[in-house]
Order: sequence, then C-alpha cells, then structure tokens
Amino acid sequence: MNKITKYLLFTVSLFCSLSAFENNGAATEDCSIYSITNEEAALWFTEEASELVAPHEVTIAGLSIIANKPSNRYQCYYCEKCFDQKVHLINHERTHTGEKPFQCDTCGKCFAQKSNLTKHERIHTGEKPYQCDTCSKCFAETSTLNSHERTHTGEKPYQCDYCSKCFSQIGALTIHVRTHTGDKPFKCETCGQSFSETGTLTKHHRTHTREKPFKCETCRQCFSQKNNLTKHHRTHTGEKPFKCETCGQSFSQKGNLTKHIKTHQ
Repeated sequence: MNKITKYLLFTVSLFCSLSAFENNGAATEDCSIYSITNEEAALWFTEEASELVAPHEVTIAGLSIIANKPSNRYQCYYCEKCFDQKVHLINHERTHTGEKPFQCDTCGKCFAQKSNLTKHERIHTGEKPYQCDTCSKCFAETSTLNSHERTHTGEKPYQCDYCSKCFSQIGALTIHVRTHTGDKPFKCETCGQSFSETGTLTKHHRTHTREKPFKCETCRQCFSQKNNLTKHHRTHTGEKPFKCETCGQSFSQKGNLTKHIKTHQ
C-alpha cells in the first residue's frame, strides 16, 4: 500500500471518465474523488506517471490519498511542448509544418487558424462588430477596440522595466524597450542595414526599389512615404494645422513652425 500510495495511478488519473471507474464510483470529467480497490491500483500504478500529472485526491480501499489528474496529455510531434486540448495541439503544430488550411474566398490568402481567417475577411466585408461604449466608434477586432478605449480612460498598463515609462499598447512598449537594448531585429536584405521597427525597414526598402505607393488624388503625384503625401496634400487644401502659441500665425509644416518660434526667442 505504501508504494501505491507514493506513486499512485496513471490510467485512473489520465482518463477519469473511463467506464472502469464509473463502475467503482461516480467518475466524471469534473469529479475529484474515485473509489477503487487495491488490486485495480496495483494494475495501473506506474512510477513514471507520477511525474506527468498534477495532484488530485483519490480514495483507495477507504484511504484518502493524493492522486493525479490529467494534464497536458497532448504532446507536439516536433517539440516537447504539451497541451491539454487536442485542438490547441493541432494549431501549435502548424507553426512547425507551415500548414495554412483556411483560405480567403476573396483574395486567396491562407491562414493557419480559422479565427485569423475570420478577422481577415472583415477587411473585405468592412464588418466592424466591436463598438466603443464611449464614442460608438466601431472596430473589426476586440484587441483594436481595447487599445482604442484606452484613449478615453488614459490607462497605460504596459510599463518599461528600464525607465518605468508606461504605454497603452504592448507594441509601443516593445518598440520603446529597443531604445534601451539597442536591438534592431529587422534587417534589409539588400544592404544589410538593421532597424528597430518594421515600418522603418519598409520605408528604407523603398530607397532601393524606388516604389512610390502613395498617390495624390488631386494631381496624381506619387510619394514613397505617407507623411510626405500628407504634407503635399496641404498645398492643395491650404490647411495650416501648426499654430504659434505666441502670435497665432499658422503653418502647413511643423518644421516651419519650429523655425518661426525661434524668432520670438
């Protein structure tokens, strides 16, 4: 009994809904107590099993002891990572195989998970099912809604470990941390120059390709960067969003306002 008490059962804990245990007690997937005989315990006990499962209470021949409950029973074929549900294992293994079985009917783009396909399809349908309670603005994803809502609450839950500066979005924190670490994980395949942000790499890459994807709808002039198109567009609209707080004069470019401010100093 001592040895059995020490190592306990493997099969009993791994498949708690098996009929073998239903005949000996009210065994269900949620139950916590099983009544089994010494003979049954001896048949199923293994020393290795005790390291694979989590503690769980079991009654053996009237003696209440700690047994084991099923935990992480689905192991990845390619690595040692384990999962408690088969569907999670399947989704994980696609990170190894590269399999993308879910295809968009509109553009043909493929995805490893159906939920990602559902999110993508909203680009085509324009569906935005998640609405902000404060301003009624709608979003295609809950994560985008959550980020937006922080513009109302001012919440900044992501804190830098180096300088304690806080951010409303984890992506902004990740980019900020690189100013401390010097990490530049995005490398140009053409010249080898590295960057801390994907957006900066994308802009840099256009210096090699000469691509100009941003076109003015008024005069059809094209630009390699969106901010340059924005500045150019003001030549058509006459918009001057940068205002001097000293004299009230307005400018279409922030750089011109900066130069002007110096004339008051």
